Amino acid sequence: MVCLHRLAGLAFLGLAGLALGSGCQDQARKVAPAVVPAVPVSKPVQRNIIDFVDFTGRAEAVQAVDIRARVTGYLTKIPFKEGGEVKEGDLLFEIDPRPYQAQYDQAQGQLNLNLARLKFAQTTYARDQAIARGGAGAVSQQQLDQDKAAVDEAEARVKAYQASMEIYKLNLDCTKVRSPIDGQVSRTYLTPGNPRRTASSRCTWVCKATTATRTAARSTSSTTRAIQPRAASRCAACFRIPGPRAAAGC
Repeated sequence: MVCLHRLAGLAFLGLAGLALGSGCQDQARKVAPAVVPAVPVSKPVQRNIIDFVDFTGRAEAVQAVDIRARVTGYLTKIPFKEGGEVKEGDLLFEIDPRPYQAQYDQAQGQLNLNLARLKFAQTTYARDQAIARGGAGAVSQQQLDQDKAAVDEAEARVKAYQASMEIYKLNLDCTKVRSPIDGQVSRTYLTPGNPRRTASSRCTWVCKATTATRTAARSTSSTTRAIQPRAASRCAACFRIPGPRAAAGC
């Protein structure tokens, strides 16, 4: 009995060894061969590089104009579109011109009146001078002096009304508010029909859009020209400026 049990154990161990050997052989046959990895190769390139410094600054327009009308009155027209592009000389606002036109016409009438008086005074003075040369005592010296004074007074009145004409003409022209530069117009602070009571109040502003900007940071003129803004606005923006280590490299 003991011999039978030993023989059975040896047979079991032999079968187990055969099973394990065949399993290892199958696993060894399933392993894939190793693949050689591809290694990319590039040639070195020599070029100039710039070491930039990033910082936060403030971008402002190179040229911006506050639009303020020189005269007061009721707004009749606002032909521009808020936020749109305008050209130099484009009409932005129009103020009721009728009061200023009436002043100009009145000054024109006064000028014509004084021109007629000047002509009459010159004619009278010339006639009295001719009479005085024709006969002694025909016209007194006092009369000649009065004629000469009348001519001088008429000339002074003409010059005064000519100056008034220029003022009234300027006021009349200023009822049409035009853009002094090319650029982008902002929103309007007034609407048609409202009175503009003070000449100092702002109507709108025009900003000239260019690639050049000013920043709040201090820098030299050479680095300022190389500024590359990432955002263009009238407020905060991020800028890149060449740093002190700008040099040639690989």
